[in-house]
Amino acid sequence: MALEAHRLDYPSSSSGLARRWKYHVFLSFRGEDTRRSFTDHLYCTLQRKGIIAFRDDEELERGQVIKPSLLQAIKESLSAIIVFSPNYASSTWCLDELSTILHFKKESGLHVFPIFYGVDPSDVRHQRGSFAEVFKKHEEKLPQDKMKVKSWRDSLEEVANLSGWDSNNWSRETKLIEDVIEKMRSKIYDKLPFDSQRLVGIGSKHANFNSLLEDGLDEVRFIGLWGAGGSGVGSAELDLKKSEVSVKGVFDPAKLVEFMWKRTGKQAVIVKQEVTEKKEKAEEGKEEEEEKVEEGGRGEKEKERKKEKEKRRRRRRKKLERGRLWQQKRRK
Repeated sequence: MALEAHRLDYPSSSSGLARRWKYHVFLSFRGEDTRRSFTDHLYCTLQRKGIIAFRDDEELERGQVIKPSLLQAIKESLSAIIVFSPNYASSTWCLDELSTILHFKKESGLHVFPIFYGVDPSDVRHQRGSFAEVFKKHEEKLPQDKMKVKSWRDSLEEVANLSGWDSNNWSRETKLIEDVIEKMRSKIYDKLPFDSQRLVGIGSKHANFNSLLEDGLDEVRFIGLWGAGGSGVGSAELDLKKSEVSVKGVFDPAKLVEFMWKRTGKQAVIVKQEVTEKKEKAEEGKEEEEEKVEEGGRGEKEKERKKEKEKRRRRRRKKLERGRLWQQKRRK
């Protein structure tokens, strides 16, 4: 059955409007090659690390047009990982996904990360090897749509020229996946969404904290920190006279400094960090408990010493008693 030529209609978007991200990453792959192997391992690792990934679990019939839901998923993603495998280009669906990904790369800055799994990057770039055979078939089945086939070729060449990963250079897939995720996270860190509406009681505090970091303020500000590790931001108070911001409950000072730099372009300095009274009490309680344990240990040792002393006293008494009995027998 001949493949049907079709045109892609991209969901409209405006660069002037704030984008609402739904996924951290969109996975583009050839199902029959990697769905139950590499891509599945990659997807599961992303999930474990808290990264929201879109993976389509359906296979399109030959000639079927890419679904609007996939176009929307690409649009709502911060990045895309493309897993090039030997049969990737045999799917017009995959090639259309690729074209859509590059469309949003240009339009909205979608980050693209290519992985060459079991294929040579140069074969993808120049459509050689298995890619040459596949494109020969595409040209035979779509003689009236040569521009379409050419656009697919151009897309493959463009992505193959991006910095990516060649699986042949990695002895272990787990290491490859870890490196891919680490590089991807570093690229999309600035765009990761923060939805304070889902955190009960944090909305006003988050808004207050952001107001203290407004652009256009040239004052030098100092940050004071209170709170045990892991407590999160409890409150933020501004002292304009001292040019200080006192933040209670920050889990990691270094991350707060990094956040302020990314948010305002200004360098914050941690002047003082204090421990909460609750944590102090907890530490005091811990010390008291350790002292009790230590005292208990000493008490146990003392008891053992007394028991041993009593045993020796009893042995001496028995020995003396035996001696007296022996003397009495001799006298008789």
